[in-house]
Amino acid sequence: MLSCFFSNHSWLLFVQKKGGKKYGGPCGGRDCSGGCKCFPEKGGRGQPGPLGPQGPQGPKGRPGDLGIQGQKGQKGDQGPGGVIGPKGSAGMTGVPGFTGNDGIPGHPGQGGPRGKPGADGCNGTKGEPGIPGVPGDYGIQGAAVCEPS
Repeated sequence: MLSCFFSNHSWLLFVQKKGGKKYGGPCGGRDCSGGCKCFPEKGGRGQPGPLGPQGPQGPKGRPGDLGIQGQKGQKGDQGPGGVIGPKGSAGMTGVPGFTGNDGIPGHPGQGGPRGKPGADGCNGTKGEPGIPGVPGDYGIQGAAVCEPS
């Protein structure tokens, strides 16, 4: 059997074992019948005394774990330009482009020199017969013609 009582600002605990013996006192149920060694019989505990001076500093502890990573810093100022290097070799020829649009027409040019004569043309077709002409004048008497004999 277990019983608790509050007395003199302390809890008293009574434990009864199977043999019928009782143990009483603030000793957590231990046998104090032969004289309590936890609290002497001279009197109760007094008030706690004042705090003592601070003791010496202990040894330095181990380093702690790494903390979380901080935020990324701001971008710095642009540095000075470097030395210009030598000109490189020409690259490969590119693919030909598309044909461009027609431009605007230009001013008319000067006239050219006279050309060479052309080739003869074809003969024409036969014409229509004309009207009869006027009769002619009478001619002179001709010479006599001899017949061979």
